Amino acid sequence: MANLETVLRAQRDPELREQVASGLRQGRSGMAYEVTGTPEAELPEETVRTLGSVQLALLGGLMMQHITDPESAPTAEEVLAGIRALAARLPDEA
Repeated sequence: MANLETVLRAQRDPELREQVASGLRQGRSGMAYEVTGTPEAELPEETVRTLGSVQLALLGGLMMQHITDPESAPTAEEVLAGIRALAARLPDEA
């Protein structure tokens, strides 16, 4: 919850906003590393901005669901099934 409160406060505090933005950039890189196993310093920027961003978005959304309604938040298996279902419906090219 502190994370969400900080993001909201950062919208009114430019210095805090830059700190949060820096943390998000690091988070995207860390998430891309966790998925690929490639050291962060060696990750292509495209991987950080695509894979890392999606991972960070999933984490944030799942965190909100678990904080707000833990009894009906999705299980790991349900999240994986949802990702697979989404991937199956993606066009070959955007």
